[in-house]
Amino acid sequence: MSGKTKSREDKDHATKEPQLKGIVTRLSSRQGFQLQMQPDGTVNGTKDEDSSHAVFNLIPVGLRVVAIQGVQTKLYLAMNNEGFLYTSEHFTPECKFKESVFENYYVTYSSMMYRQQASGRAWYLGLNKEGEVMKGNHVKKNKAAAHFIPKPLKGNARLDPGLLNPGSQHLPPCPLPALPAPFGTHYLDQVLSQSGLKGRVVDFKD
Repeated sequence: MSGKTKSREDKDHATKEPQLKGIVTRLSSRQGFQLQMQPDGTVNGTKDEDSSHAVFNLIPVGLRVVAIQGVQTKLYLAMNNEGFLYTSEHFTPECKFKESVFENYYVTYSSMMYRQQASGRAWYLGLNKEGEVMKGNHVKKNKAAAHFIPKPLKGNARLDPGLLNPGSQHLPPCPLPALPAPFGTHYLDQVLSQSGLKGRVVDFKD
């Protein structure tokens, strides 16, 4: 299962592109792989910790909700109603993932759109032991397949405060301080608070 691009030409299904630039990060799987998005849109795991295809923009798009965009491809990671992962040229509701902290600081990413109808169990982003993406409905949150550690790249995360405050359209991009691993987008919340910007972006407290 490779998770290749399935671009949506029907713009009625596309939603507004995220306005936050997000955190530039690598997503390290507990299975020993780096999540990567190849030029043809294939999503899988790689053992190459320096792969340029394993760098993502982790973009907060709601409360504990993120979009995962490949830096090289500019494609968004998405999950369809059958649990298959794919990549999309446009940001759609299927590109939204709930970001939750599991034990030992591992992070899980589950579809905001779909879950098991009977049990309500979430569908998760996951890699198997061979580094292949799994169907979301086959991934359990307490298994290593679903566990990732975001590793932000120092000096590459930038946030434009003007995009958060419509009345300040001409503010220059604001560089974020060095981001401590293993935490992900919740660190933006601390930065916004220290900068005097109103509103929480991502809250990891359940």
